[in-house]
Order: sequence, then structure tokens, then C-alpha cells
Amino acid sequence: MLVIYSGQENCSQTTLTFKNQNPKNSFIVGTIFAVNNLTLQITLIMKKILILIFCMLVFLTYACEDKDNRDPEFILNTDIQSGQLINGFSFKKMNIIAFPNSENIIPDFIVACLMNEFGDISGPLLSHQNLENRFVFLNSYDNINSAQNNFDTLSKISNSPYQPFALDIKPFEIWQIKTNSDEIGVILILEARSEKIGSSSFAEIKFKAKKIIL
Repeated sequence: MLVIYSGQENCSQTTLTFKNQNPKNSFIVGTIFAVNNLTLQITLIMKKILILIFCMLVFLTYACEDKDNRDPEFILNTDIQSGQLINGFSFKKMNIIAFPNSENIIPDFIVACLMNEFGDISGPLLSHQNLENRFVFLNSYDNINSAQNNFDTLSKISNSPYQPFALDIKPFEIWQIKTNSDEIGVILILEARSEKIGSSSFAEIKFKAKKIIL
């Protein structure tokens, strides 16, 4: 009920009476409001899920690209498998190869054990199978991060004379190597080990390799 006054004393009053709304209509309006509110909440949740999925896909994409773009790592040792005479690394193939092989590709370098006059092993060494002058020591570093950064940015070559051996190889060293095709390759030593196994000597290096484009 609504009462309206005319604004003057002793004025008459007018009374307006409104009928109550239908309870059924109120229920319907409330239900619609609740449904709309639930729909909004679901929409917000779905948006958050989609954003999360998108972020995960972006992360996985960059992770895969980073993995694909990393320099491959190689392991070369003195093990001789059945039917193989020499294991070595070829910059032409950018891989470990066995020689002799069907393509007659000669490895650019092989690994062997460095031993003193008493037969004690002091570390791995690198050489060419024909003992040609192929190796120049570039630098050594205290940690892998410094070594990797310098390896990644290396673009110039050393003019120092080449030597027939890369002696006493140690981790985090960078060596310059002349290839069989007179190109320039460099390797970053990641790990190096040598030991006596029974009556045989064993040497192994783990390294990264790339060619310098002049």
C-alpha cells in the first residue's frame, strides 16, 4: 500500500494498493539469476584452464626448441668393437665413426692413453692416426658455464702452429683441430678419464664439437 499526500494541511490522502507479485514468478527470476551466476563462474574457470593450458604449451614448445638447439654431445673411447679397428670423430659426419668404413672416411682425431716411461697412465690424449700436426690448445676454464659460453661465441681461429697431439686432456678445455679437408673444427671437453683395466689401458672423453665458418 502506498499513501500520497497533496502537500497541504488537512488535505486528503490517496491510497494506492499494489498486488503482491506471484511467488512463482519470483522463483523463476531467482532461478534465472542463479543459473546466470553459475554460468559466469564456469566461464571464468574455463578461461583460467585455457590460459593454463596455453602457458604449458608455450613452455613445452620452448623447452623442445631449446633441447633441439643444444649442441650434441659425443663420447669417444679406446674400446674396439668386433670387426672395427679404429673409433674416431669425423667433423664431416659430425659423429663418431669407425675406420675402415665403406665410405673410406678417415677420422679427424682418435683418443688414446697418455703414459709415462714407467707405464703409468696420466690422462687421455688426442691424435690423428697418421700422426699429422692437427691440434692447437685454445683455453681452459674453471667451470662448464664459462667454457660453454666461450665455446658458443667462438668464431676466430688461432694462428699458433699445430701439434701432432692434444696431450693430457682435461674437462672444460677447448681445442682447435684441423680436419682432413683443411677446415677448422673446435671441441669442448666435458669429461675426461683414463685408467688401467686389467692389462689394458682405457681412455675416454665426452665432448661437444662444431666447425668454424671462416
